[in-house]
Amino acid sequence: MRGGALTSRLDALWKIAEGLQGRVALTLDPTERHGFEYQSWLGFSIFARGVRGEIGRGGTYTIMHEGGAEESAVGFSLYADAIVAAGLAEVDRRRLFVPLGTDPAVAAAMRAAGWVTVAALEAGDTPKAQLCTHVLAEGEARAV
Repeated sequence: MRGGALTSRLDALWKIAEGLQGRVALTLDPTERHGFEYQSWLGFSIFARGVRGEIGRGGTYTIMHEGGAEESAVGFSLYADAIVAAGLAEVDRRRLFVPLGTDPAVAAAMRAAGWVTVAALEAGDTPKAQLCTHVLAEGEARAV
């Protein structure tokens, strides 16, 4: 790679890093190539605070089209097992149990307000059995 092309790529990386403005920690190691054999220029690993090991990996590569045309690309993979094990994928699970006989318009209004609703299908259904965090009572959500 010519010096001008390398400088241009490093300048582009610097602009990306500036755009992140402290939202992530960024370390570049241009000598690290382990596991990046297919990549054509930049490879990277993704780490998260408090997590041992990578939660993802990616880099740049070249796509070869029929007829010999080349296309530059960037891709990455996230390791779902590592993300889930680290608790990074947890979301605020708010499930609202809607008792049997509830007015469908009330349940629709709760969904419009952002709730995931689970309607009872028979008299014996319970919020706990349906993995609900709240129950609809007297038109409002109450914690189980």
